[in-house]
Amino acid sequence: MGRYQASVRVDVPVERAFQVFSDASRFPQWQAMALRTFDQTGPLDRADSSVRIDHGPKMVRTLTVLEADPPSSLRYRQTGMGFDDITTVTFDGDGDSTTVTMSADLRVAGGPVGRMLERLSRGSTDKEIQAELERFAEVVPRTVAVPDVGALVTADSGGGFRLLKVLATEEDVIHLALYPGTDRERPTDPRPALERQAPSVDPVEPRRLDPSIRHTASKIVPGSPLLRLDGGAGVPHLAVTRDAYADMRPEVLSETLGVWAIEHREIESWRAADGPVLGRDPGAGLAALLTVKVDGSYGVIKILRKDGQAVHVRMYADRWETRPYDIDPWSLRLGTVHDPVMGIGHLPISRAAIAEWDPRFERLVMIGPTELEGYRLWRDAAGGVFR
Repeated sequence: MGRYQASVRVDVPVERAFQVFSDASRFPQWQAMALRTFDQTGPLDRADSSVRIDHGPKMVRTLTVLEADPPSSLRYRQTGMGFDDITTVTFDGDGDSTTVTMSADLRVAGGPVGRMLERLSRGSTDKEIQAELERFAEVVPRTVAVPDVGALVTADSGGGFRLLKVLATEEDVIHLALYPGTDRERPTDPRPALERQAPSVDPVEPRRLDPSIRHTASKIVPGSPLLRLDGGAGVPHLAVTRDAYADMRPEVLSETLGVWAIEHREIESWRAADGPVLGRDPGAGLAALLTVKVDGSYGVIKILRKDGQAVHVRMYADRWETRPYDIDPWSLRLGTVHDPVMGIGHLPISRAAIAEWDPRFERLVMIGPTELEGYRLWRDAAGGVFR
């Protein structure tokens, strides 16, 4: 077992230091080669919450909170990639500054050989832990000006640059439209991105963008992994925290666009539905909306998850005589037993069965953690699949 310790002083109050440290969505900004976080079970300021951290193909760590005493201390265990460590982090506040101290007990797999390699690399590991804390100290106070509504913004996705439009701003939420495609260099002219067609998308399983080998070989992948979740297809509406927006390293262009009535309506529907916010709600992400033909009419399903041979969908009660256009995702209803058609919150079904419904990909939409409750119950009960 190796024991490591590092500390850093950050120029923010202790509450802010603890908040950012326990925000899993911001791990890629300061943890070495962390590409994204996923499968978060709860806030990391609470014991027994966990999150998985993606470091590349077949390289995943799981962080589980053992003890939490906000904003003073955090103790967690990390497993995977041949390591098993227990880390204690303390936050000592002094007015507008905080000293963050990290102490880690590290176990390495591989028996005597693994222990020997751990001892030989102890110096470099010490340096990397200290470097991580210093990067954290740079991320904590990161802020950007709130952009004007209608502004066009270029943002860093960690594997390229994306074009965004600001739809609305609130106290801690910024509403954005994400345009299709990605550019290797930060664009100064928005017109090519505005005219770009979205790439073809598998209606059942849209794939996320991955950063380049050059980026993943670096210690830190800059920018926001939230901008890679769509696979370059674009998203008509994203609600993100100001911290998540700052992590995108945004730069406002001189050009502006109007915000259309349909965009205003979707944001109002999102507010009425208390929709998810990326960077705030653990487990929030993106899902595909598909139109399908069922029993002679058209309906909408949302792809919640793909698990082995099962595709997990939410089927809404809304029906149309012709395939609908410009769907407002937050106005879709599950309905009740009193409606002509009742929706289904969670339906595990095979890909072949979905193909019989003549599915068509319409758009991507945010998905909140509560929408996955049925899927989690199915997973824990090892449920079956409708074919």
